[in-house]
Amino acid sequence: MKANDSHPNAPAVLLLASFMMLLPALAPAQTCEVPLFVQQGSAGASVMILADNSGSMNEIVYSTAYNASTAWSGNFTRTSTYSVSTSGNKTPRSFNKYWPSTPSVYLVTSANGESADYSGNYLNWLFFHATVAQRTTIPLVTRIMALQNVLTQIVNRSSGLDFGLTVFNGGSGGTIVADCGADAATLTSRIAGIRADAWTPLGETMEDILDYFKRTDDRAPITSPCQTNFVLVVTDGLPTMDLDVSNYLRNADGDTDDPTTCTTLGAPYPDSYDCTDYIDDIAYYMANTDLRTDMEGVQTVNTYTIGFNVDGALLSETATDGHGLYFSATNAVDLFLSIEFALQDIMRRISSGSAVAVVSTERGTDDKLYRGKFMPVDWTGYLECYELPYADGDAPLWEAGQLLAARSPGDRSIFTVVSDHEFDFTAGNASNLASALGAADDVVAADLINWGRGEVVTGLRSRDGWILGPIVHSTPVVVGPPADFVMSESYLEFYETYEARQRMVYVGANDGMLHAFDAASGREEWAFVPEFALPAFEIMADSNYCHKYSLDQTVSVGDVMLNGTWRTVLLSGGREGGDSIFALDVTRPLSPEFLWQTRLPDGMRFNSDVEITSIGGEAVALVSSGLDSTTCAASMYGYAVEDGELLGSVLLSSNPAAPRNKASRPAAIDLDLDDSTDLVYVADMLGEIHRFETNGSADPDSWSHTELYNGTQEITADVTTAYGLNGTVYVYVGTGAYLTPDDLRTTNLNDFLCVIDRHDRSTVNKSDLVNQTSTVHDMGGADGWYYSLRSADGLRVVEQAVVVAKTVIFTAFAPAEETCVAGGTSYLYQMKYDDGGQTEDQESPSDRETELGGGVASHPVVDLASGTVVVQSSDASITIAPIAAPIERMNVRSWQENYDHVTAPEPAQVQ
Repeated sequence: MKANDSHPNAPAVLLLASFMMLLPALAPAQTCEVPLFVQQGSAGASVMILADNSGSMNEIVYSTAYNASTAWSGNFTRTSTYSVSTSGNKTPRSFNKYWPSTPSVYLVTSANGESADYSGNYLNWLFFHATVAQRTTIPLVTRIMALQNVLTQIVNRSSGLDFGLTVFNGGSGGTIVADCGADAATLTSRIAGIRADAWTPLGETMEDILDYFKRTDDRAPITSPCQTNFVLVVTDGLPTMDLDVSNYLRNADGDTDDPTTCTTLGAPYPDSYDCTDYIDDIAYYMANTDLRTDMEGVQTVNTYTIGFNVDGALLSETATDGHGLYFSATNAVDLFLSIEFALQDIMRRISSGSAVAVVSTERGTDDKLYRGKFMPVDWTGYLECYELPYADGDAPLWEAGQLLAARSPGDRSIFTVVSDHEFDFTAGNASNLASALGAADDVVAADLINWGRGEVVTGLRSRDGWILGPIVHSTPVVVGPPADFVMSESYLEFYETYEARQRMVYVGANDGMLHAFDAASGREEWAFVPEFALPAFEIMADSNYCHKYSLDQTVSVGDVMLNGTWRTVLLSGGREGGDSIFALDVTRPLSPEFLWQTRLPDGMRFNSDVEITSIGGEAVALVSSGLDSTTCAASMYGYAVEDGELLGSVLLSSNPAAPRNKASRPAAIDLDLDDSTDLVYVADMLGEIHRFETNGSADPDSWSHTELYNGTQEITADVTTAYGLNGTVYVYVGTGAYLTPDDLRTTNLNDFLCVIDRHDRSTVNKSDLVNQTSTVHDMGGADGWYYSLRSADGLRVVEQAVVVAKTVIFTAFAPAEETCVAGGTSYLYQMKYDDGGQTEDQESPSDRETELGGGVASHPVVDLASGTVVVQSSDASITIAPIAAPIERMNVRSWQENYDHVTAPEPAQVQ
């Protein structure tokens, strides 16, 4: 029965507000800081939404307080449907003039001029049994309105998915009203225009969607062989008026249930006609058939289903046959969450683990390999430990993220520092941390702290129990017993004291924390939140979070003398996540001590990793400036490790006409092994390598500065050094950049350089170097050599090289031009350290290059025990390659101390 009344419409905002009260808070989507190697090679995913616009979608969304299984007494016929054609305050008398005139309840119409349908049983409950509070908080939306609102929110906040929209075409198949990849404005308009006035031809419409995915013209939704494709079906009913399905599809899944009857199918409405069991067959066909045989690979479509107030077995079978998932929703909140969960699963399917760095035995003689990685959709982090030698397919000994997820949040030890005052990162310190967190009050601060520790907090982002954030550029660093080569009795005593020190793995994650894990078990022993990372928690906890950098820098660890005592210190920063650095004393790994935090003078992100060294008896931390696109200046700063005092700074280069500039990590050299740095080398993006003589002073302002190499190619990789004959130093670095999206398209010529420092303070140009690219030439008295990379491919070197066994080893990569090559293609290079020629184990110059495959390769890491080099790619694969030269073992039996630079060391076999 349709109501006939003239009550005025309520403001539209009331309808929207009542619906939004049911949903999680949806702030505007955040800007996502996606690593370049994740942006590359992505073919995206097409998601065709099949939105039910049958007449039953005009039914009102029931209050969660209403129990539909109860037969509620009242004037209304429980099994009848009553239509409301105008929104307004209603009483039972609005439906029958002989019925009561109280109470009054606000009822609504449906979308786009359609009447809203209310069941008699629901109206009985609403008018004769519900409380006043229940009547004033009922949902004021129909099913179609709820679906429209949810879909509008979804398409406006889900990046990386190409949505399309299909609706039923009356009682004859479906109509694709928006192609996959339509912009948000078009999709929003099409969603708003949905009118619930059709039957439910699910099978026929699925065949129309199948035909759409088969298209090869300019409307084809499948445009790449590595693309993934999905159908998301949202319906409140089972198939009706659904007989016109092609014969080859009717029993594709072999269940022989076709076509079936409405009664057998369990159709919820007595007026259902022409019910079928075809939709699951079509879903099976799409998931198991190559729909684009004209393309490489196999192009299939997976199907997800959501039953909105219907829970038929057919929808579950459709999802199973379609290699998707089935969800059931009974209200607006369930509907939103069901679609959200379906899309989360889709995003997980289209993503794979990513990483850019590994570390194994860089300090001490560890026999394990540790690597960090992350998932670039839900932005979860992982830290894995493997036995060396590593073989492809090996299972990790432990994975720290899983172990952390199993821990009680209250069991974690986390501390932070605000204005040099240390606090436990607990809700009990909310008042002390609220301002630094950017929280409006102590309650909000406590929620952010609890969320950061891993608790589930209402209104804040759900992490599905996974606490560890993405480990992107921060390489895990293993620290065990003291491992520096220092020849003094005091250091020997220090070593003996901490010889059995617990091995730890330190790594920064983009969850705002520096994590300290036990290297043997993977247990998190403690975590530290630097002050500059505290404001990030409000962003990370937002339900619309998309990846932001916070602690993304590799830690630097060194043994230094502080106040006359040897200590092990750790320094790190934010990299792209901040412009500050901090220092901790980790001599006792289970009792870290905060030393200091400071903001870099330039205020720029992308600062270099920290070099820890000793000069003239003082422990110094050297760090280079971040990316400057304004004044295009590059600087180096020196800080006292003890208290963070700025000892001095040096302007390396500045060219306002250049597009940008930054400096690499400084490399410190102790020529005479007296535990005092004599030389420092640092490169910049103007193509220069700078040389500094410290003259025994810890103040960089007093150092002698000369330009060792004058080039024009951008340098972002850190320099590597090796001792040469007669006290010379070989300085290695590759050219090229990979910092911003513009770098993806560059095909500039890049080189790998070896510049020999003869300590004559002269400047070397590229013309002074020997070209060893194709043919290996005699070095003669040249000042170094270079190896040119293929410019046509856009090859560049952005990672530091390593020197071992008279061999220099480095990686290079070319950004992907093809959609389906993740990150690009990488190569491993091994060549003689002194002249760039082929090594002892290589047969020809061409053997110096080895293709690693897809992805962006990390810096090479040496496993001396197995004589191999380990490289991890951005697709999280690990490559093991033999070192292309025999390793000559070297043991120190004794030494003689030389003073005043009397002698310089002979070339070492291992660096």
